[in-house]
Amino acid sequence: MGFSLQHLIRYVEDPAFLERIVAGDESWCHHYIPESKKTSMQWKHTSSPLPRKSKGTTTARKVMLSFFFDYRGPLLIDFLPQGSIINSTQYCSTLTKLRKVIKSKRPGFLTQQAILLHVNARPHVSHETQTTLKKFC
Repeated sequence: MGFSLQHLIRYVEDPAFLERIVAGDESWCHHYIPESKKTSMQWKHTSSPLPRKSKGTTTARKVMLSFFFDYRGPLLIDFLPQGSIINSTQYCSTLTKLRKVIKSKRPGFLTQQAILLHVNARPHVSHETQTTLKKFC
């Protein structure tokens, strides 16, 4: 509630500050490659019965997804390798990618002191992450 009030006060003083916000979060998403028609085709004689196909369930793999966006739209969509989870080293690597993307997609945006909004998860508030953010200003 305190942060919301601070942002409301900042908005009254300078409405353009909302354009400097970059929001991001991580989430698990299911990833699988569906079978194509070409891979499921079979050669058969015209008089042979239709092949029986069991309705198999595709096993979906869970992959960690990091997503960052600003008021103009998505900036970075980053999939972690399968089986890995977010930690401070991985998060710092993602922030480095985000910085490169912002430089290429939004030139001059970093000089306006971008505001990064992210949850207070351990990797986001670790000493390593804070050092990386200070290095990026």
